[in-house]
Amino acid sequence: MAERLGDLPTAEKYYRLALQIKPADSYVLSNLSDLYLRQQQAPPVLALLKNHKNHDALLLRWVHALQIAKQVQHDTEIQRLDTRMAELKQVADHSTDPHLRELSYYQLHIKNNAAEAARLAARNWQGSKEKIDLHLLALATIRAGDQPLLAELKNWQRQNGYEDQYLTYLFSSK
Repeated sequence: MAERLGDLPTAEKYYRLALQIKPADSYVLSNLSDLYLRQQQAPPVLALLKNHKNHDALLLRWVHALQIAKQVQHDTEIQRLDTRMAELKQVADHSTDPHLRELSYYQLHIKNNAAEAARLAARNWQGSKEKIDLHLLALATIRAGDQPLLAELKNWQRQNGYEDQYLTYLFSSK
């Protein structure tokens, strides 16, 4: 809730407390990494995830942080990520319940393909309406310039009374 209210220092504190209880919690690691990445802070993400790159979502954030930090010497991990995402894409093309969040994140942040990221995120949004999915869909939609989908998301936020400062920031910037 602190993050949704825009209190990022408090959100960071709570994420860190959660990691003290369960240090390898991929959900908390992903959310804390996203908090840093939205602020273009790569070093804390690299430190946070250095021993947690065997999970797709965390490997994605690791590579995203490398890009922000302009570090490309980790070719093995980037190649592993590309291979893994190609495997997921094959599953996604033939499945109704693939890892669309990861594929969308990959297309948006690693490959800079906002249109494909928005398409995948919209498919994912049909079944998963978590904060992380909404942020990904909104950002991909804005970068892709998909005005009808953006209007639909804004309408969803209004109708549901969903308070989220990051979402409000994204919507006001477009």
